Amino acid sequence: VEVYYSNKKRGSVMDNKKVYPEWVQRHKERGTAIKKVGENYYLYKHSSKRVPGKKNPVPVDTYIGRITPEGVIRGTKKKVDANDSDIIVKEFGFSRAVRHLCTPGWSLDETFGEDKCTVFKVIPAF
Repeated sequence: VEVYYSNKKRGSVMDNKKVYPEWVQRHKERGTAIKKVGENYYLYKHSSKRVPGKKNPVPVDTYIGRITPEGVIRGTKKKVDANDSDIIVKEFGFSRAVRHLCTPGWSLDETFGEDKCTVFKVIPAF
């Protein structure tokens, strides 16, 4: 990953900025950062936030999209912070196991008969 850097040395500023192609630089605006990963260029919203207990602000980069010669291809997927959302995942593994283990045509009635309700009442205890 390549990013912009600048070093201060003995009162002068030595600039270690990466030089990107003109079609990439065209998308660099105030408050954004460009990162190169492999042969691809990505545009990020760049900001910082204060974190209690830290001496300096912590940088925060938010993905905007991939830069191509035709323009910026905006990211469509939204990340959801599980701690700050109303989404609750109660169960996943058991359902997946049942789908994989039970062959097509398998019948709960044929396997457990009248005990099928008891089976599903006992499962949450495990």
